[in-house]
Amino acid sequence: MKTTVDAFGASPVRYGLGIIATPGPCGTLWGNGGDIAGFASKFQSSEDGKRQAGVIVNINPAPEAVEETRNQALDAASAEAKLVSDGC
Repeated sequence: MKTTVDAFGASPVRYGLGIIATPGPCGTLWGNGGDIAGFASKFQSSEDGKRQAGVIVNINPAPEAVEETRNQALDAASAEAKLVSDGC
């Protein structure tokens, strides 16, 4: 499951069997996300499971005028949750 391959070209994100590996401030973060009508989500956990973050936004699909801002807010909220959870 944790054997990953390049997922998005030059991005450092890698994809395994249903799980995504993302570099984080305290090491690799494992998780996934998804979209359903009206919502986008992102959930990640540290390798040891001590740090976890889940973020859901309620605008999906996003109108083109706000899509980039929505994605930045989703990433920022996820990063903030990981950074303040309990440190590295």
